[in-house]
Amino acid sequence: MANLAPDYRWTLVQILRILSVVSVLVDAASCDACDERVSGPSLLQRHRDVEPRPSLAFCKTHKTGGSTLAGIFFRLAELHNLSIMMPSCEEKTRLGDPFAFPGQYNVDLHGPPAHQFDMILHHAILNASGFASYLKPTPFFVSILREPKAQVASTYNFYRIKFGKWNSTKEYLASLETQLEKASKGRRVRQFINFQSYDLGFYEAGGMPNSTSSEVSEWIASLDKTFSFPSAGLMLITEYFDEGLALLKGRLNVALPALTYTIQKDYQHNESLSYEDLNDTEMSWVLKHAANVDMQLYHHFNRTFAKVWSKRGSSVDSDLRALQDANAALSKDCEATPPGPLCEKFATSDPDRLLYANLFRARQGLKECNDTAKH
Repeated sequence: MANLAPDYRWTLVQILRILSVVSVLVDAASCDACDERVSGPSLLQRHRDVEPRPSLAFCKTHKTGGSTLAGIFFRLAELHNLSIMMPSCEEKTRLGDPFAFPGQYNVDLHGPPAHQFDMILHHAILNASGFASYLKPTPFFVSILREPKAQVASTYNFYRIKFGKWNSTKEYLASLETQLEKASKGRRVRQFINFQSYDLGFYEAGGMPNSTSSEVSEWIASLDKTFSFPSAGLMLITEYFDEGLALLKGRLNVALPALTYTIQKDYQHNESLSYEDLNDTEMSWVLKHAANVDMQLYHHFNRTFAKVWSKRGSSVDSDLRALQDANAALSKDCEATPPGPLCEKFATSDPDRLLYANLFRARQGLKECNDTAKH
């Protein structure tokens, strides 16, 4: 009998461990089913990951696929119960933009920086040290750039269709000329001049639309340090969106299904809206005078991304194929009549939707907002 005692005690320990796991699973399942008001993911969701992941500093650029990328990051935050630096109700979807990060309303809301958040995801002019001061230690920086000709066309049509900002390409070009003239007299540069560089802090760093190529190169060199992959960050390229996500999967330590997506704010392919192209002469003028810095910025990081991609491991190719297959299945689900449950989830997880944004505000003990902007 003495020889049996150790086996008997071992069996009791195993039984107790099994009962503990069953208890957690039952509690999580019953909690998920019984009350939709419970905030945060279930225990099952929270225990999916055991490996640490870095905090995330996302500099959201305009008309580049930034909303689609932000939607992916918001779903990650929802799944893993991560905190987001939410804008105040006065700022709506912005953290200071078009002025310096984070904006006084957001300082009043969140207090001074104390490395208290897991993610920054909303529109904010890049300030690497400022972002890092609000994020938990060693943040990973992410942003995205789009080929300037496509970005200009998307900007013109989005603000014309959504907000009625311009009635024609002629009005659009006239407004750019006015802004350039004001900038030449020392006035603050507005967002539609080198829009992507604007988001990434070019004007905050002292740049101007007529800055020399060497001056722009010096600024870009500072961004190289911030977005150096894999140590510090990654600058995605819209034209290689899926490839960028495949690279991010390992660096952010996330499961592949969490990176599937539907495209947000795709106005070009909405048949109920009138999409207009600038003619060749108009586009050439914009690229030369109002997107000249963006051109230099994009070509630099397009080359940088190509170098990073050329050094990828074989697992990244497998992840890319799996991601594209998952997105194809999601698209099929969304094309069904009525759309399937997967598509419904993605349609409601738009970070600019009031109810979805308020989910995160409530989870973090912030008051809910009753209005939100969508740009």
